[in-house]
Amino acid sequence: MINDPNEEPVAVERREEKETPKRSTIKPRKFFKMSRVIRGGGAVGLKLLNKDLLVQAGKRLTFGPDPGTRGFPVYPEAPHFLFDRRLGRDVQDIETYTAYWLISDRMKRVLESVDPAGFAFCKCKTELRNGEEGPPYWLCDVLRVLDAVDEENSNVAIKRGEDGKVLQYLGLAKTCFFRKNVTESLDVFRLFYFSPQVICSDRMRLACTVENLKGIKFLEVGIEQ
Repeated sequence: MINDPNEEPVAVERREEKETPKRSTIKPRKFFKMSRVIRGGGAVGLKLLNKDLLVQAGKRLTFGPDPGTRGFPVYPEAPHFLFDRRLGRDVQDIETYTAYWLISDRMKRVLESVDPAGFAFCKCKTELRNGEEGPPYWLCDVLRVLDAVDEENSNVAIKRGEDGKVLQYLGLAKTCFFRKNVTESLDVFRLFYFSPQVICSDRMRLACTVENLKGIKFLEVGIEQ
């Protein structure tokens, strides 16, 4: 067929295929309550030998961080712990001592490898019952205190004052949401309205699990959004 040279060309409409928007495959980070396993069998077999001296270095009547702060006061000497099986069970990779954790050297390495800015450490002197030097242990404190919970969308029990302001959290369920603009890139923190509770990321949990640390537990509490 021969085209007529006088015939005007016909415009051909071409439909461009629209790309279907891709859904994000990035899963939100999970967060966990991080704490020591509470076991039966009584107390742990350790004693702080120079407790009275260390308490005098701070601004409170008990052994712990100064009011309104985290971390450690300047102690006149290292905390000196006796490890004695007569006092209780064997010391694990993590124990609680007042407001602090007492952790093994290998647990310290794990924590530092994941979030080095999130912790403060104080090297301890340890002694066995027979007078020999004990294994290396550290007092540990989680430094960050964040107002990170999306209260409107989370299942959290809240105690409020007469003016309606939040005083403290009474408990967290598994369906909590943490604000990404507050927690992004952080792997450990305390809650502003419930500072005894330590929260960690799935990355921190995995690192501790891989190393098979003894005495630590994780309970899923929510995700980042």
